[in-house]
Amino acid sequence: MNKRFVNLVSCIVVSDEKLLLVRNKWLDRSEEGWTLPCGHLNVNERLTSAAERELFEETGLLCNDEPQFQFTLQVFKQNETILNFVFLIPSYRGALTALNDPDGIVSGVEFMPFAQAISMIIYEDVRTSLRQWKSNINKPLIYCDLRQVKDASQ
Repeated sequence: MNKRFVNLVSCIVVSDEKLLLVRNKWLDRSEEGWTLPCGHLNVNERLTSAAERELFEETGLLCNDEPQFQFTLQVFKQNETILNFVFLIPSYRGALTALNDPDGIVSGVEFMPFAQAISMIIYEDVRTSLRQWKSNINKPLIYCDLRQVKDASQ
């Protein structure tokens, strides 16, 4: 079995104790769900450039300053390993809109109170990491989800 490796970037945008989330309608699922603005890293693309691009595509916002790396999430699935680089967007400009998304999966964009936003996020590993990040701001954080890893010797 060939394992696929996926590199993602996600953006943390906070304003007045509210966290920015996007509502996605995934092509491989019937339901929609809230998550951080995020997306795939393109070939030969810098991580910070990818974060800026994804932020604009999914929310209409532009970065004023370079995104700041915060932590990494590593998720192991049966056929793929996902490495998600999470960035804080220190300042931004523009108006919120979901109309820039070239993938057509973003159906909504909203700032929500931080605790409510975390509870709305569809992915447990992202919720857990954001809670840890919020309580440990300015400290490096690496979170690794090993729940779905199987011992190859079995």
